[in-house]
Amino acid sequence: MRRICSVVCSSVFVCLVMVIYTTSSRAQTPFERMDRNGDGQLSQQEFRGSVPVFKRMDRNGDRYISRQEAAGTPLSGDRISPKDGMRDQVQHTFEKQPASKPAE
Repeated sequence: MRRICSVVCSSVFVCLVMVIYTTSSRAQTPFERMDRNGDGQLSQQEFRGSVPVFKRMDRNGDRYISRQEAAGTPLSGDRISPKDGMRDQVQHTFEKQPASKPAE
């Protein structure tokens, strides 16, 4: 009886470890979490960013962000370092625009 119990407990433990391992190895990227309908592209309603950022990422202008358009961005789960130019890009985005001259 003890042997049967130990075999069953061991089997359950192994199955539990396998489930945890496969679930953690398939961790979703931000793109996958936003893609609520699972069609492989983000509509403006699914996108959790601002409209200007959405339009900038939608390179082909079809009103969707595809996986290819998201590649190399934080949406794809890639870690972007300052060496990749992201710091410069972000700073440029938030720089103050020069004040326009008043009409004469």
